[in-house]
Amino acid sequence: NATYLAKVIEKFVDAREPVGVYIPKGCKMITAFAAINMSANFYIPLDTKSPTQRVVSILSTLEAKIVVTDRAHKETLSSFFSGEILVFEECIEGINNEVSELRYENEQIDTDPVYSIFTSGSTGTPKGVVVSHRGVIDYIDWAIETFNIDSSSVIGNQAPFYFDNSTLDIYLMYSTGAMLNIIPEINFAFPAKLIDYLNEQKITFVF
Repeated sequence: NATYLAKVIEKFVDAREPVGVYIPKGCKMITAFAAINMSANFYIPLDTKSPTQRVVSILSTLEAKIVVTDRAHKETLSSFFSGEILVFEECIEGINNEVSELRYENEQIDTDPVYSIFTSGSTGTPKGVVVSHRGVIDYIDWAIETFNIDSSSVIGNQAPFYFDNSTLDIYLMYSTGAMLNIIPEINFAFPAKLIDYLNEQKITFVF
């Protein structure tokens, strides 16, 4: 699925361009992140629950030309974003199984951007931070060694994907083959339920 979406993204931007992801937290959002990186671009996680003004400000700051969303949020996004909107489900359904080689995937270097995350903006205008592939690789190499993460680990994700804390969860999964369990948000309101969930799911690591 990520490869199919990456091929569609390539039709609209070349490389090292910002691509917004306006999808609720879940597997589709992670797949969109992967597709954007495979197309040699960098992703911007956008919170579908955020005020419209904040999302518009982020997209405007980065001058994003395209945003990936899902069917449920296409209408909302189109009400304030005039660029190209790629609907996740339509991109996956609309391409045949024969996918040619991605144009720029193997031309990326470690200083290229992998994502941009914006601050909360509680003291003013949200500020964007662009993170490179090398920054993520060094961080994950350290985490694997420090916390002994391997393919048998089960990582419990708590952080929203528009917070940088989630980088650890997502890229530990990629690099080790560990399972990523996206913990339902409701559990964090009831600590006793959270402990039960961690035990039931045999989660071994939570940031």
